[in-house]
Amino acid sequence: MTPSALIRRPAQPARSAAANDADGGPLVPVESGVMDVATVRGRVLHGRLGVSKDFTSWAKAQVQRGRLVEGRDYLLTQQGEQRASGTKRVSEYHFTVEAAKHIAMMSGTDKGFEVRDYFIECERRASAPANVPVFALPDFTNPADAARAWADQFDARTQAELRVAVMVPQVAALHRIA
Repeated sequence: MTPSALIRRPAQPARSAAANDADGGPLVPVESGVMDVATVRGRVLHGRLGVSKDFTSWAKAQVQRGRLVEGRDYLLTQQGEQRASGTKRVSEYHFTVEAAKHIAMMSGTDKGFEVRDYFIECERRASAPANVPVFALPDFTNPADAARAWADQFDARTQAELRVAVMVPQVAALHRIA
């Protein structure tokens, strides 16, 4: 898949028990706007995978284990959170969909495979061509459909032959000039 194809947000797959969390939302929400590609918030992925390790340690370990590159596979943002004891810095990892798939697959848990399958389905739907006409043969067991198909084909051929007949003198003139 080309990088430019990743700019658009993947369509959400059909809702099913496997692809949604308990409240009926998507299993792992895909966001846009943080990077030039669709991303997944690290804290959401961490929660969906059911990891018991604290988020920051887990995220750092995934970046190292998956050999992820900042700016390509993830973006690290920090925000200050005001508390009574002072300002606390909160880190957030925004993983690309590919990096999140990789992390889910590396987790080796059933939930990890479910998340991975979900991302693959999102990607499949996002890259599926939209509004591509499907050409099908008519039902030749139905005489009316067969007759309509024959008449349509006959009309198309007749129109093409008329266009060629109009072009014959023009082509002959071009041959004389050349």
